[in-house]
Amino acid sequence: MKKSLLLAAGVISIGLLGACMQEEKPEEKVKGTASAEIHKPSTVSEPEEVSEDKVLESGEPDFSEDFENTVSREEAITPEMKAMVKDQFEFFSKLVVTYENMPGEIEDDAWLTEEIKSELEEKAKEIEAFLPTKNANLERDLLMALGEIQQGLDYESGGSIWMPYRVFLGLDAGMNGTKTKEEQAAINEEGNWTATFTDKEIGWEDPMEGF
Repeated sequence: MKKSLLLAAGVISIGLLGACMQEEKPEEKVKGTASAEIHKPSTVSEPEEVSEDKVLESGEPDFSEDFENTVSREEAITPEMKAMVKDQFEFFSKLVVTYENMPGEIEDDAWLTEEIKSELEEKAKEIEAFLPTKNANLERDLLMALGEIQQGLDYESGGSIWMPYRVFLGLDAGMNGTKTKEEQAAINEEGNWTATFTDKEIGWEDPMEGF
């Protein structure tokens, strides 16, 4: 009997000891909660999608409404802007003709002589003088041409005359009108590289449209 009582008492003592060991200390519970909150994965917000009515004819997003103090295309295209675009187009047209008429196998940067490099620096400054235009589409076109010009000032950058030529071809046609058969032929060949003007406005019809 005595042995049974001692055994029962021992079992009860072991049970109480186990229960005490399983109970967390208050400070340990707080630490565990804080740690869980710190390491809780953060929610990543999804990028805002551009609505269908804010997409250009070319399919690219149109952020005109997001520009502070945005002005209309008509307001942004001043007489001074038209003159600058015309001058840039004529300059790059001559470079393209010179490049295409070079004899033999032509290197990509063969057109970029030291003299042309100096002229490009001036052309870049002329464009920069009109920035910001406060019109998103025109801004996009000028910056695209400017970026390629600045890259072209480095022989190893991959910058070329073609992008500025194509951009100013479209801008000049839209702002100043197509004046010669050669210009229209160039538009027919190159297409519309501007966001400022639609294909119809510069007189280009996509040959693949309808296929």
